[in-house]
Amino acid sequence: MHQSLSKNFYNLAPLRTLLQSFSMATGFATTLVDHESQDILFQAGWRNCCLKFHQSSPDFEKDCKENYRILASHVHSSGEVATYQCNKNLMVGGTPIIISGQRIADLVVGQVLFAPPDRETFRAQAKKYAYPEKEYLESLAGLPVINKDIFELTLRFLANIATFILQSNPTHLDFLCESLSQFAGKLVSLDQIVNLCDTAIFISDAEGKILQINQSAIQLSGYPQNELIGQNIVCLFPTNKLSGQPLKYDLLKNGKATQYERKIRTKDGKIIDIEISCKKLSNGHFQSFFRDISEHKSIQKSLLNKQCDLKTSQGLLKETNIALRVMVREAEQDKRDFEEKVSTNLLGMVNPYLEKLKKTALDSSQKNYLKIIEASLNNIISPFVRTSVAMNLKLSPAEIRIANLLKQEMTSKEIAGRLILSPQTVDKHRGNIRKKSASPIKKPTSGQYWNPMISVMSKDYKDTHEWRCE
Repeated sequence: MHQSLSKNFYNLAPLRTLLQSFSMATGFATTLVDHESQDILFQAGWRNCCLKFHQSSPDFEKDCKENYRILASHVHSSGEVATYQCNKNLMVGGTPIIISGQRIADLVVGQVLFAPPDRETFRAQAKKYAYPEKEYLESLAGLPVINKDIFELTLRFLANIATFILQSNPTHLDFLCESLSQFAGKLVSLDQIVNLCDTAIFISDAEGKILQINQSAIQLSGYPQNELIGQNIVCLFPTNKLSGQPLKYDLLKNGKATQYERKIRTKDGKIIDIEISCKKLSNGHFQSFFRDISEHKSIQKSLLNKQCDLKTSQGLLKETNIALRVMVREAEQDKRDFEEKVSTNLLGMVNPYLEKLKKTALDSSQKNYLKIIEASLNNIISPFVRTSVAMNLKLSPAEIRIANLLKQEMTSKEIAGRLILSPQTVDKHRGNIRKKSASPIKKPTSGQYWNPMISVMSKDYKDTHEWRCE
């Protein structure tokens, strides 16, 4: 047995106020239908597409009642919700209002979409019913697009509140109205948060058809909403990239989340780098987050270029250092060659004539001049000779100092006093000098001058090794 809501003295004013506030906050159209008579008791928040276009049809009221009847036939107890697509391709939902075990009314919420509008479908509908196409499509742009599961939860919640209002005394109604307004406000806030998110969000079906996007997706792609909705998401990717790197639908369909980097082409043809994170939703749709990483990629490329430049510079520096070392060695060799050449020329070409002059009849003054000339020549060539011999024999700095003092015919004791060393240390260095110069010593041939450093180092052997230039 059914009771009529209109024939029983229920206070409908608070419920009417509540549903009107709910419609204003969410954009959902609400209708309360008497279950027995199927009369519309009141309605709120009806959209322009219905009020301005659908209502103009002579069968509009008949069609609406048929929709209500179909919905009512699919629900029978509190908490049950049925959804239905009307003949104008809009989604509506219904649930019963049951008080004290009696079904007295049905709450119908609708004029929403579970996916973004298919423009071709509604364009054909405008043509069929002779609606002005542009104005009709514009009236559809404001329709709420909501997930089916959330829609059913919202309808169930609203029916529970409506039932409670009809059974409550007036003192509770203000609190209930305020609570519902806050709930509706949160639904609006959630939608605003999604649109304010700086990451592009795409909702697509299992085949990749775009169903819903946020404002960041519009900004990232450069396409307006009406050009993206209904398109396959592959339209954003360069064709030449898809053949070698297809989208990972197989992983998503198996419930696996994916994250990878791709390139997309914006409406103006610009190619940008993005990071994509995708997962499958509970309703089978795919949720994709697109994050622009072009700036990150540009910085990364700049760093790689600088690293390559640094490696190139390091290679050039290494090659330059090698070249410089070669040049230094060559310069040192040229210096040694020059010093040896100077020593050889001065001693080999000048000294023989000085020796011959010594054998001539010279007065004391001339002999003094000759000694001065010899001493001057020795002073000129002695640095060359010391360096050349020391390097050839690989003498240590201490050995070179001792060899130079031996050249001045100083004894080990005298050298020890000069260098502040013990005589034993000096003797040890002299022994090392002898070992390093122990190769067979040949008498200079005619035209050669005996190296004075070798003479000094062999001084202790002068009984067996003493020569003079002939």
